[in-house]
Amino acid sequence: MLHLLPDNELIIEDNVIIGPGCIIHGTTIGSNSVIESGSIVCDYSRLGKNTLLKSGSLVKQRSIFNDNQIIEGFPAKNVGENTEIQGKPAWAL
Repeated sequence: MLHLLPDNELIIEDNVIIGPGCIIHGTTIGSNSVIESGSIVCDYSRLGKNTLLKSGSLVKQRSIFNDNQIIEGFPAKNVGENTEIQGKPAWAL
C-alpha cells in the first residue's frame, strides 16, 4: 500500500523492489533498495540508495538512513552495511 499526507511527497527511485504486505507512507526510497515483505515505512522518512530493509521492520516517522545500510527491527535500526548491490530477491517476480 502506497499513500501520503497532503503536504508530503512519496518518492521511489529507480530499481526499488517492495515486497508484499508493505505499507509505504510519504517517504523517499533510494535507488536499488529492497523493502522486504511486511515492512512499514512512516511519513517524512528517507532511505538511502542500496538499502536493504528486512522483513517486518518499522521505520519510524522522520527517520533517516544513509546509503548502503541494512535496516531491521521494530523500530528499525541500522544493523550492518550493505556492501554489494542487491540483486532481485528470490520472492520478487
